[in-house]
Amino acid sequence: MNKALFVMAAAAISILPLSATFAVDITNEDEVNHTVLIGNDGVIDEVEVVAGETMMDVCVACTVQIGDDEPIHAQGEQVVVIIGGKLN
Repeated sequence: MNKALFVMAAAAISILPLSATFAVDITNEDEVNHTVLIGNDGVIDEVEVVAGETMMDVCVACTVQIGDDEPIHAQGEQVVVIIGGKLN
């Protein structure tokens, strides 16, 4: 019985990282913080991406926007990079 529980626990743990594996990251290469709009299923969240840092696992599929600039559609393992106040 203990062996069966161990196998089930190991299987459950190995599945957990899969959802984060295919998530979008946002990297801010600027020296200033930026406010970013993240749109997902009709909901828009406003988050701050700190200068020189990366926000991991932001979404599986979403739009990313700074200010009035055109939004970028991101999904999967894509990394959205902020350079010069613009999304790339």
